[in-house]
Amino acid sequence: MGGGGLANSGPTAHLTLQGTTVRVNESSGGSGGGVLNGEGVLVVEAESAINLNTAFIAGGGIHSSNGGHVTIQNSTVQGNTAEENHGGGIYMEGVEGASSVLTITHSTITDNKATKANIGWGGGVMLFEGVTADISHSHITHNEAHAGGGLFAEKSELTVSDSHVLTNTAVMGGGIINREGSVVGTAVTVQGNITTEPGGGIYNTAGQLSLTHSAIHHNLSDAFGGGVVNTAGVITLTHTLVEYNQAGTGGGIASLGGTLTLNASMVRGNLAQAMNGGGIANENGLVVIQNGSELQGNGAQLAGGAIYNISGGQITLHDATVTNNTSNDMGGGIYSEGNNGLITAENVQFAANTAPFGDGGALYTADGSEANITTSHFYENGGVNGGAVYVHSNSGTVTLNRTAVYSNTASQHGGGVWAGNVVALNNSTVSGNTAVAGGGLMVAGTGSATLIHVTLANNSLFDVYKNGDASLTMQNSVIATPQVNSCVVIATPISSLGGNVADDATCTGLSAPSDQVEVDPLLAPLGDNGGDTLTHALLEGSPAVDAAVVGGCTAEPINGIDQRGLGRGTAACDSGAFELGGTRAVYLPLVMR
Repeated sequence: MGGGGLANSGPTAHLTLQGTTVRVNESSGGSGGGVLNGEGVLVVEAESAINLNTAFIAGGGIHSSNGGHVTIQNSTVQGNTAEENHGGGIYMEGVEGASSVLTITHSTITDNKATKANIGWGGGVMLFEGVTADISHSHITHNEAHAGGGLFAEKSELTVSDSHVLTNTAVMGGGIINREGSVVGTAVTVQGNITTEPGGGIYNTAGQLSLTHSAIHHNLSDAFGGGVVNTAGVITLTHTLVEYNQAGTGGGIASLGGTLTLNASMVRGNLAQAMNGGGIANENGLVVIQNGSELQGNGAQLAGGAIYNISGGQITLHDATVTNNTSNDMGGGIYSEGNNGLITAENVQFAANTAPFGDGGALYTADGSEANITTSHFYENGGVNGGAVYVHSNSGTVTLNRTAVYSNTASQHGGGVWAGNVVALNNSTVSGNTAVAGGGLMVAGTGSATLIHVTLANNSLFDVYKNGDASLTMQNSVIATPQVNSCVVIATPISSLGGNVADDATCTGLSAPSDQVEVDPLLAPLGDNGGDTLTHALLEGSPAVDAAVVGGCTAEPINGIDQRGLGRGTAACDSGAFELGGTRAVYLPLVMR
């Protein structure tokens, strides 16, 4: 039984409510406390109200199934309750072979409830299997459910535009849950929703969700994913703002498997108040951050102020910024650990990130995680060890290609880079960083560092500090800090492959025939000399000009170019990251007669 107030059933049934109020009805033992719609058409319009109705099972305000069509426009669905099942305000159910359609426009769905433990889904709206829904210019507010406080879509297709999902509450998925379906949103605001478990704003599981020109802000989860949770689904955010959300882990977004893509979007001011990943927490998923996206001003109580990446997760950043993030432990910008974990960054600004009580101001890698950074900047970051980059001794790996590391600070060691495991710097500049020791580079424990065509300059104290069990290999590199000793090398000397230039004799091991020590490399101040990153130009008469071992210039990983991407030539090339008189390759079209 059902339809406490009205019933509309039959394939040709058509019911239109205009300026009508359906209130304080009850379907005892059934569904559709206010209105029960079967396979017919129901239109609620012209300031109608479906209020304060109760369904014992589903659809406190409206229940529609078996291919029914429901349109709600310029109306209100308020204060309805589904006691034992789904859809406090509205319940829509599809049927095989027939299309169930819900359209809501210029309407408000508010103060509805479906709070039965474990099965109370969709406080405001529940779409169940095979529903096509379109919501526009509407408000879904102050609804409550066990799951999907505002809206729950399962195996359905939902389009939302110019609408607000506000201040709903649930155990999980405070604003919206999408399970195994499709949600496409434009100009959607998801704000002020609250959960005790995952997904304060949005919970996407094994579904596809795309938002454009939208905002997800000030949502709260006591567990993870204050703004968004993605489990084994696909989420794309374009020109979308994720800000000021809070959770225990993943203050802005928690991605647990699946794929998350940010296009020209911002993740800002989010907080992991108990644990990790202020902006994004990623576990065994793929996160792509690109096209001018920004991670800014996020914070974590423990690790990963902007990003926390574990369990084989992969993070790809391209044309992005990671700025002003902080963690109270490790990885003020990014923390990554675990075998097969991977950070790939190209054309990324890592700036002003801090780990004031831990290591790795901008980037921390450990436990087999790998980071490959190309044509990027690390500047004004700070930590205890590794002001910019920290590579843990238990098998973290970092490679910097054509990258500038400058003006970073460590309160202890490794102002620029702290290498406890494997670090490779190629065609890169490390300049003006500060620490108690190893202002530019600290190679510690059993760590190993390889520097090819690197310029280290004006770091304090010491450009390089290498302790007894660590190893350092250098080729075609320049070290110059006139104010202090350039190196502290303990026990085993530097392994030189030749072509190095140093301004003093402290870099023990630079003794290959083509090495030059105690000479002034004649470096210009750090500046924009072309290309994507800052460099120290070589002045005329520099002993670094044509001083490199040619084989190191042309082979991997240098490939005949300098840090700026300019050609080094094949007969002779310069030591350090900058090629004086470097040429840009020009590709001419093929002309056929």
